[in-house]
Amino acid sequence: MKPAEAAALGRRNKNVRAVPLRGKPSRAQEKRISALIHVDQAIGQVEELLAGNKLTLTEDTQWLYDILVRMHAEGYIPENADNYVDSGAIPAEFLNRSVTSIHPLSQRQVSQTHQLQKEIAALNSRWNVRVAGATLSERRIFDHHKHPGANHIGVGVIPDGGDLFVLYEMLSMLRAKFDDDPMRIPNEDRKPAVILRKSNFWNRVLDKFLHSFFDYDVLEDSFNICIADSPLHAARFIDKSDVSHNPRAEPLQQAEVNVPRGSTIFVRSTNPVKVRELQLIFEPYDVRVAPLDILLGVVPEALEKSVTLEGNALEKLQLGAIDPVRAFDKGELRRRLRYLGLHPDQVYVLSEDSSYEYAEERLAEVLDLSEVDHVRTPGKPFPGVETTYIHNAWNGVQSTFDRVIRGFQALMEKYDDVDLTVRNNSVMHIASLWDILQAVERGEYPKLHSVFGQSRSRLVLDGPKPREA
Repeated sequence: MKPAEAAALGRRNKNVRAVPLRGKPSRAQEKRISALIHVDQAIGQVEELLAGNKLTLTEDTQWLYDILVRMHAEGYIPENADNYVDSGAIPAEFLNRSVTSIHPLSQRQVSQTHQLQKEIAALNSRWNVRVAGATLSERRIFDHHKHPGANHIGVGVIPDGGDLFVLYEMLSMLRAKFDDDPMRIPNEDRKPAVILRKSNFWNRVLDKFLHSFFDYDVLEDSFNICIADSPLHAARFIDKSDVSHNPRAEPLQQAEVNVPRGSTIFVRSTNPVKVRELQLIFEPYDVRVAPLDILLGVVPEALEKSVTLEGNALEKLQLGAIDPVRAFDKGELRRRLRYLGLHPDQVYVLSEDSSYEYAEERLAEVLDLSEVDHVRTPGKPFPGVETTYIHNAWNGVQSTFDRVIRGFQALMEKYDDVDLTVRNNSVMHIASLWDILQAVERGEYPKLHSVFGQSRSRLVLDGPKPREA
């Protein structure tokens, strides 16, 4: 690539900083500059998704769509890939209702982070290991002018799988490595960086941004980047690095919802089964769970207009907590809290939306969806976020389940590889009542902790029906 071409590409892409060159660049410099430009463009695309915007599906963004498909299938993101991009498959009226700006942290990613930290720390005690994508402050705020984790001391480790924040940190780390400006991120090139590849989760990214430009030896020798196939491989690479530039640091706070013992969570749900399930979850932590109606009285039912779980849960929180608190007399609210023996900083509000979906994509071939007055898109898991609509259209849970069973039986007569996996998805938004009160007074939106959980089971064709989501 010629210097003029690099400069022109930089001008066309607002995220690309002009790369100063003196004289004719070497072949290695050309590769580095080209890789830097491609990574910068990718960061801009991911930033659009993190902001909740929709990307137009083109040849340039196909790689990102493919990664989103994988993230959803593996339980890292709650929404189908079609909800993140404008592929033309979803009508505009529904695309506008597909909220994807909150990015709940998956329980899988939390457990994966803790396990990976323990494994590498046990193998190498000289460095602090910082696993990408699970630090609270950096999930709330991202800024493309600042590399995530740049101010942290320690080794950046990209786990073998993750959500958009993990991808964002990976790309930001690569940009820092490929950028030869020492004033941009001091000592970043000295930090060892590890990308775990025990599976092929990140292959699409690695092929596009690394292997197209560099060999493994060049990555390790020139950029201090290791593509590791195991924690042991990662630990050995880290152990070879010069620790004098980055001494061991204290463990970093990880992204978990921190509800203190003795607190009370009010649930935005009138379903006693859901309330009881949450009581069982929080009971070991000395956290009480009660219906929100006890505190605020009867609140409007959410219409669940969004076609995403995080959007529906947000609508429930807005109608069930934020709007009532805004309309409530503050003195009356405090009186009710005192009557219940509570203080606002001990109270949290939780809204949740859940669904189940069948992993078998060919199910749509044998089910008549014409009666369902809601959006259906090619390749979208069934029934997913549209569970309630489908139950209503098909006369309830039992009738829906009977249709599905007949559909699976028809598929099994045609194919030998029918997937009977059932995924149960749940998105929860949790906000402190104190934060809600303060935010309402300032005319702002309260801070949310958002988590996503997924469990899997195998459908038994003559087994019990699923319960109402």
